[in-house]
Amino acid sequence: MNSKEKQLVENVVLVIVLSLMLLLLLFFRYNYMGQVLVGLFTSVFYVTWGIIHRAMEGRVTRFIVAEYVSVGVFVFLMLLTALTF
Repeated sequence: MNSKEKQLVENVVLVIVLSLMLLLLLFFRYNYMGQVLVGLFTSVFYVTWGIIHRAMEGRVTRFIVAEYVSVGVFVFLMLLTALTF
């Protein structure tokens, strides 16, 4: 498998998992704690996937780890804010 095919497979997996998480958010639309847990799992998955993806490319740095963690926390906090209204 060449580099472009590998990247395509990785991105397809990311889109499928994130789409599944969106469907789970809709499934738990009347369950606040269920939505919070789905959001938390999605954020943790995104951060983990990003760090592993960069590590496999040999391009992981502290700055990139901090960036993925920051985006994951920010999106999770945005979801919590949206769920409280």
